[in-house]
Amino acid sequence: MRSLASVGLLGLACCILMIGVALRDGALLSLLLPLLLILILERAIAAGPKGSVEVDWMPLEEEKFMEGDEVDISLRIFSQGFNGSVLVDVSLPSDVVLEEGRGSFSLWLRPGEVRMLKYHFSLPRRGNYRFGPVQIRRLDLLQMRMDERTLDKVIGLKVMPIIYDLRRCDLMPSKVRQHSGNVRSRMLGAGSEFFGLRDYLSGDPWRTINWKASARSGPLVVNEHESERSGDVVVVLDAREEASGKVRSMDLVDHEVSAAASFSEFYLRQRDRVGLMILSDHVELIKPSFGRHQFYRIVETLTEVRPAGERSSISIRLAMQRFFSPQSLILYITPLDDESTIQVIKELSVRGFQVVVVSPFIFTKGDDLADDLDFRLRRLSREDRVFDLRRFCHVVDWDTSQPLSRYVVRVRGWHLRG
Repeated sequence: MRSLASVGLLGLACCILMIGVALRDGALLSLLLPLLLILILERAIAAGPKGSVEVDWMPLEEEKFMEGDEVDISLRIFSQGFNGSVLVDVSLPSDVVLEEGRGSFSLWLRPGEVRMLKYHFSLPRRGNYRFGPVQIRRLDLLQMRMDERTLDKVIGLKVMPIIYDLRRCDLMPSKVRQHSGNVRSRMLGAGSEFFGLRDYLSGDPWRTINWKASARSGPLVVNEHESERSGDVVVVLDAREEASGKVRSMDLVDHEVSAAASFSEFYLRQRDRVGLMILSDHVELIKPSFGRHQFYRIVETLTEVRPAGERSSISIRLAMQRFFSPQSLILYITPLDDESTIQVIKELSVRGFQVVVVSPFIFTKGDDLADDLDFRLRRLSREDRVFDLRRFCHVVDWDTSQPLSRYVVRVRGWHLRG
């Protein structure tokens, strides 16, 4: 493929030839000699061995990162017999702001030469980031002939949402299953939480005997513990782009996603079964399960969540009744800006579901009087909705300027479930 310089020289030679012939000017025609010499030389060079230019991304130590992490990746460019100028164009994610490195650059390569280009950047938001493919444009020594090709060299980075530390969370399932877990139950049995003492009965294990208490009382007494069971938790994420004519921001959905990931991590660590339901332009379901694999499955799904759709929240009630146990703890994460959502939550509570609403909000005061009045009205309207909903279920009214962990500790009436 000829470069613009080669095409330009060829066009200039044609113009000089036509003008010289028209004017019958030998001096003007003599200017064709150096141009023809350059074109002949370019043709001879182009006919020789071209070689090739290859690129590759240096492997990363890990592929999963958290929001705010700073990352270094390197692009390796090496010449296999090529000698000349190279233009490199790397396809970069639009959300990434490079602190070091460039998307497009040129360099001169000699046969066998290797160059390393370093990219340093921070990851501002959750999601899957792709660096590549890489487009290579090679120019010969005279920069007269260009060869262009796209190399499918891509490196992917998975950025997980922020996960809050909820180790002191007191929101526990009120109904438990027979599987062992970390939820304290009113049922007595094998467990780690001390309940009380009772007289020794034939068949009690010797390890349960409290020898110190037996020495004081005379007859043998044994320790009783509360059994620990697991429950079912369904995390419902309201990620609709618009509800009741109000458009939700990406920042608000980011807070919802972080809350969903944090609660999933907490309950799975408690050995509960956790499922996920996402309401956007369609309803996406992940059935309840245990373990680390379930956590990564949930987080990878949450990583891709974006505000989308105007679907009615009524489908949440229908899906809950069809796919999930009525003994499940429902963590409903929603900004409560839709009257139909409030109605669905009330109906689920009336039908016997244990519902906890986690409602993030972002309110910023305006600079002028009108914006300040609008802020006050929206705040009062929200407080009315929260007050009304608290007659049916527990509501965590989360100011996102504060960490979520402040709102889920010392919640009265949510421990010692049976």
